[in-house]
Amino acid sequence: RRPAGERQIRRWAAPACALWMGVAADRLWDAPRAGLRRAARVAAVNALCLLCAFGLIGFFQQGLAKSIPVSGPAGTLTTYDPREAASLQAFLDAIGEKVPEGAPAFTMGYIPLVSFMTAHPNPTPYAIFITRPPYNTPEQEERWVRAVKDHQVEWGFSRSIVPLAPGPASEYLLSHYSPAWRSAAFTLWRRRP
Repeated sequence: RRPAGERQIRRWAAPACALWMGVAADRLWDAPRAGLRRAARVAAVNALCLLCAFGLIGFFQQGLAKSIPVSGPAGTLTTYDPREAASLQAFLDAIGEKVPEGAPAFTMGYIPLVSFMTAHPNPTPYAIFITRPPYNTPEQEERWVRAVKDHQVEWGFSRSIVPLAPGPASEYLLSHYSPAWRSAAFTLWRRRP
């Protein structure tokens, strides 16, 4: 039995091969020789059947997979990963227990739906704010810091697994906030008094 990563590569590779078959069939569709035209049409039909088969297989796999709900005040989303669901639900529950309803909270890292699901507005201009690797520029980091300062944001949400890179945002966060709750995947930040 192969590791899961290799199975995913095979699923991706088969439609890519079908596309190459489609390109070849398109070039040979009106070939002067009857045998080439027939081969092009057979290849096109096979490519279409292959693409449809992979689409149907994916459709049935999604239908058979167990979806796990993750709920917040703004609604419920589902995921197929039980570990991700448990981790995110624990984070949403901690936010619900500790953060006052409707209080603004910044986000750091790739967690764009947490603000939405918890109904806590993000006062910064970035739903996705990543300092390592340097996804956001130093100017954007300074803009983020200004927004957090100007709105006197007391709370923040971030990923725990992404280390903070040196820069204005990380320095401001570590000097003005401390973790109020932390798991292996998420951190809830609170401004120090």
